[in-house]
Amino acid sequence: MSHLKPRPPKDCGPAQPFATHFKDVLTESHREALRAASVIYLEECYDALRSTPPEASFEDTAITAYLPLRYAHYYDGLFAKEWTTTVAIVGWKLAQRGRPRLACVAEELALNAIVREANAYLEIHDQESDTAAWDDFRDLAFEDEDYRYLFDPAFDGIESDAEAAERLTLVGLPFPEWFKPFSPTESGMPHPLCLE
Repeated sequence: MSHLKPRPPKDCGPAQPFATHFKDVLTESHREALRAASVIYLEECYDALRSTPPEASFEDTAITAYLPLRYAHYYDGLFAKEWTTTVAIVGWKLAQRGRPRLACVAEELALNAIVREANAYLEIHDQESDTAAWDDFRDLAFEDEDYRYLFDPAFDGIESDAEAAERLTLVGLPFPEWFKPFSPTESGMPHPLCLE
């Protein structure tokens, strides 16, 4: 058995700008908050995976901190792995130069989680959060904001109401459809781990 040696320092070159596609609507401080949130929340999810047995509920962990409570009884070890993978993918998408295309409702939920974490980051660091800028960001970054229905108790059950879903053109809101691709040709696919 080999023993680990200290790793040499990482050389990733100069720091690159983050969320550059949104520089017209988000200040540098808000884009840096998104970068920090992408790392901080992902680390919290990894910590939850390490500290919670896969057969246990992840309801009281960072995994579910920004997810709709009405589905908490489904947040098991498999979902926790899928969710953590999705958070990593969305953070990676934000780091790319072009417009990040969200592939499914789970990715919209993950971006929403990162934005909420970014707001917490700004608050902790005594920086003002610009609500109008975040609204503009949401208009550009999300396919739509139908996922918000999942957080509103007044709309509990709307995701399984076929008539309401058709009338409001709701797509992918039922829990079994969170990882279903919106359009593989236009917005791409979720990570393969999430499709098994």
